[in-house]
Amino acid sequence: MSSIDGAADKERQGWPYFYSTIEDSAPTQPTRGNQQVAISSVSLDIKVASAQYRTKQLVSVDHPTMFQQLQRLSRPGTTVLLALLAITPAAATTVLKLDDATFPDGRVEFRQGACDTVPALSLPDLKQMIPAQTQNYDLYLDAQHVELAYGVYFVYGFYVRSRHEGPDQGRVCNATIRAFPKDSFVDTFADVTFRVGDPANLESGTINMPLHNISYHKPILQSISPDSLYKIALRGQRSFDLRLVNLLPNLPVYLQSVVDANPENQNYWIIPPHAELHLGNQGQSQLDPGQSLEDGVKLTLQPNPWKALGASIFPPLGPKQTHDTVYLRLNFRTPGGVPSVFEIPVHLRFQPSGFSLVLGVLIGATIGTLLAWAIQGTVAAAGVVSKTYKKFLVGFGSSIAVELLGMILVAKDSEFRVLGLELDPYQMLPALCIGLVFGLASFLKADTILKWLKL
Repeated sequence: MSSIDGAADKERQGWPYFYSTIEDSAPTQPTRGNQQVAISSVSLDIKVASAQYRTKQLVSVDHPTMFQQLQRLSRPGTTVLLALLAITPAAATTVLKLDDATFPDGRVEFRQGACDTVPALSLPDLKQMIPAQTQNYDLYLDAQHVELAYGVYFVYGFYVRSRHEGPDQGRVCNATIRAFPKDSFVDTFADVTFRVGDPANLESGTINMPLHNISYHKPILQSISPDSLYKIALRGQRSFDLRLVNLLPNLPVYLQSVVDANPENQNYWIIPPHAELHLGNQGQSQLDPGQSLEDGVKLTLQPNPWKALGASIFPPLGPKQTHDTVYLRLNFRTPGGVPSVFEIPVHLRFQPSGFSLVLGVLIGATIGTLLAWAIQGTVAAAGVVSKTYKKFLVGFGSSIAVELLGMILVAKDSEFRVLGLELDPYQMLPALCIGLVFGLASFLKADTILKWLKL
């Protein structure tokens, strides 16, 4: 072992990234004539602790002690070996650049990021990604793992592979691209041009990829009209099917299975309102591009009968006013897009049964005819009882006829007004008022009506 070995041992302790051991098994002997140097055995062992250091960086003049050792080893054979190590070429650099995408209601600006090489065998399933090609490269976009960074831009992951290598051979470039959305566009698919390859010789191509916005300035989902009014009986359980539409023509919408249902007034309900998704296939959690389902959401309600009856009596409401509103909230997102919430307001109106409404009209008509009878001061006499009986029948009949007419008009989206006031004949208090007013008026005009009817 030569004296260089001791120096090398000392050098290993102070050199953090590699060490060098030079071993001579026999001294050098000059030969006759050409003075060549014979080296019986020279071995160089270089161990690299960081893969980022290239071979030519191992011979560093920044470390004076190591450089002095290499100077002492400046024999012809060793010099050739070190020269070969120093000129070993580094791996070619692959570059991926995306051109900005522009469309009528917005644009996306792309910025190039790092491109790290990874073994081909460590890649995820490329068949699940969006592909594109140039003459010498295959490009893959992992659209399922797009991420929003700092609420400002999206991070896209691309994989670039040479087409001259097998699927499981060589190394692949994993490129990170940042996308900055501008203006008010909604998530969409668009053709984006790109350039890929060696920096000195880039190849052009086009990839159809999803583009996302940070916030939704325009609706992505659609349901019932905000003016829709759902009528519900005072007792029993009732379910409503609500429409759900994906307005995006080229992107699916992923929905969470849980739907929140929050009423404005909890006291109107025996059990809290319940809503669930009905997207067709069991376990399905997405709406396909442009898909519309008339029964996409099912809302189930069970009112408290007495609370609902009280709400239908007072205060009196117009035909299009609501007793309560249940707000449905659906959590959704597009593939790689920003999670958001879609709210569906369901306006509800308690409606008594037909029997209850007729009973209300008869009660009102009874009060009205009795008041009219008292006003007229009818005195029992011969034949008067029979005439009074007919007046009561006229009062009851007229009240019920007006109630039925009002129900037909309101059902046809017409207005029903009494004494200038718009009334809803499907509510208890208006039904009582109709019976009272028309019972009284009909009783007072019963003689004319009976004469017209020839009774």
